Amino acid sequence: MRLLIGTLFATTLLSTGCQNLRVVTADQWDQVGRSQYYLGYLEGSCFNAACFNQKGKMLMCSLRDDNSLDCSEQTSVAEALQAKD
Repeated sequence: MRLLIGTLFATTLLSTGCQNLRVVTADQWDQVGRSQYYLGYLEGSCFNAACFNQKGKMLMCSLRDDNSLDCSEQTSVAEALQAKD
C-alpha cells in the first residue's frame, strides 16, 4: 500500500513539472515625447508553489517611424536588481 501511495505521489509531482515564469512588474511610456517605453519583468522557474532562480530585468524600447518597437535589455539595471546587500 505504501508503494502504491508513493508511486501516485511521485507521479503527481512529476506530472506538474517545472514551469518557466515571466511576469510583467511595471511598464511606462516616457512622459516627454512618448517615444520610449520601459518594461520591467521578473523571470524565474517554479515547481508547484516554490519559485527559484528569479531575476528582475528591464527593457527599454524605442518607437520606430513604422510604429514598431526596437527593444534592448538594460543590463546595468538588471545587474542592480540582482545586487546583494
